[in-house]
Amino acid sequence: MYIIRKSFEALYERLKPVIFAATVKDPEKAHEIFVMFCRALYKTKLDKAFFDYPKNVEFKKFEFSNAAGFNKNAEIPFSILYYLGFNRAVIGTVTGEPYAGEPRPRCQRYAASQSIVNRMGLPSKGALKIAENILRYGTSPLPLTVNFAATPTKKGEQAVEDLLYTIRIMKNIKKVDRFELNISCPNISSAAEYEIEALDEILNSICDKLKDKKLFLKISPDTDKEYASGLVSIAYKYKIAGFVIANTTKRYIKKYISRFPSAGGASGRAVYRYSTDTQRLFEKIIEENNFPQKIIACGGIDSVKKAKERLSPKTLGIQIYTPFIFGGPKLIRSIKTEMS
Repeated sequence: MYIIRKSFEALYERLKPVIFAATVKDPEKAHEIFVMFCRALYKTKLDKAFFDYPKNVEFKKFEFSNAAGFNKNAEIPFSILYYLGFNRAVIGTVTGEPYAGEPRPRCQRYAASQSIVNRMGLPSKGALKIAENILRYGTSPLPLTVNFAATPTKKGEQAVEDLLYTIRIMKNIKKVDRFELNISCPNISSAAEYEIEALDEILNSICDKLKDKKLFLKISPDTDKEYASGLVSIAYKYKIAGFVIANTTKRYIKKYISRFPSAGGASGRAVYRYSTDTQRLFEKIIEENNFPQKIIACGGIDSVKKAKERLSPKTLGIQIYTPFIFGGPKLIRSIKTEMS
């Protein structure tokens, strides 16, 4: 298996520029190719041979999970994520109803700076279909997190009902032990910036419906100190387990985003500095108030050095998506190996 895995990793590095060139106008196609490949490996029972890594490099003190968007509709088998080195899987963003999102093409890849700008607009097959996809693969070898948001067409009370519908569908699925409310998608007006009062009403409606499931809030890297303080306070009020920091940024830096798009959120190396600064801000506020919330670090973590920079007594784990696109299937294993 070692020879097959190493051969595949070498092949990936050779094919990557070819795939990138073929999908330059619509980078979303590259991810679709990866999803189809994973499903084919699963069906032929070759997933372990291609992706499995030595268990002596397992790093159990720290969570490694994919970030939301990587397995949006639960179409990648969870065994694949396990063999890639993840010890938790994130599904979503899940919306209550099916939603097409923005017209394609809706993302732009910047290979030189290992960054991406997307204006996907929360496309989703809807909670019911995604639940069916989860159940299709049987019992997951990994604990599952459901990242969710209201269907973008829903407003006010309808949005709250949409969130509750997703919770009802997902909360009884075996291995789903955590929810992650996306309050920071930069491409959706209803989710771009929840006011504290509005968020208070939403959490008041949904938190008691989660039973024993933990809830995290996914935060924007463009959050200021005042809003961060409000979020930490309301998280304490509703016993929110913590924060995922951070989502994509609307602050473009020429160094990473050479051609500024008209809209969208930047991820990968383009968001690393902002996500790190936002994490430090939340850590400081949590520590000053002696609150119990934990932090899951997300945004541009593509090396052991950056993973260690994001470690703190409050850090529960890290999430990875865009760095995986550029680093390939060996990325998680290499980080775990060096950290071990």
